Formats: sequence, structure tokens, C-alpha cells
Amino acid sequence: MQTKTKWSPGPGVKVLGISLDDDDSWVVSAAGPAFGICPDCGQRTRHRHGWSNRSLQDLPVQGKTVTVKLRLSRWRCAHQKCERQTFTDRLLTIASPYARRTRRVSEIVGLSACSAIAPAAGPASA
Repeated sequence: MQTKTKWSPGPGVKVLGISLDDDDSWVVSAAGPAFGICPDCGQRTRHRHGWSNRSLQDLPVQGKTVTVKLRLSRWRCAHQKCERQTFTDRLLTIASPYARRTRRVSEIVGLSACSAIAPAAGPASA
């Protein structure tokens, strides 16, 4: 297994390690930011409640698949009157909530889907 150290799936993510697995696919281990911002009240917090893991498919490198394995924090909102008690890191520049692909892959899939549909639609003959 080979290991690399420099590569980032996007802003706000700290790369912990990159390795080439035995099945010839790259695995990027990364962690989210050191603090959380509540999506409801906007309060910044460092009160970590726990962790969650998320795997995302990213663009291939040198013909090999790339999987980004993110370790995201679950935070406790510091604002006493906020209705949301806990929340998870949101890395919207990298992937939408619940997405299984990075934004880069989703955009390419969307473009290829549109180009496949466009010729079929074509101009209507009168």
C-alpha cells in the first residue's frame, strides 16, 4: 500500500492520509473543521457531541477510483435558546447533505446526462 500526503477534496477539510489500496483504488481519509456553526442560529461552537463517518465518490485519478472517507463532528449548539440541540458538520462546497458523490462528480454526471438527452430531443420537424 502506497501513501501520499497532499490532496484535498475542498475547503474546510483536513486530509489525514491518502493511500492506494490493494484493489487499485485511492482512499482519502479526511476530517471536518475544528469548530461547528449551527445552521439554525449561526452560533459558533467547539462543544463536540460525537463523530460520524461519511464516504463520497470523487473524480478518478490516473484511471483509479477515489473514495473520500470523511470523519465529521457532531456538535452541540452553544446557544441556550436554540431549538436545534445538535448538528453535524456541513461541507456544502464538497457535497450536498446525504449525497454519495462529491459536487465535482455530480456536476459531470449532470452534464453527461444533459448531453445524452439533448440529441434525442432535437428540433421538431414541421
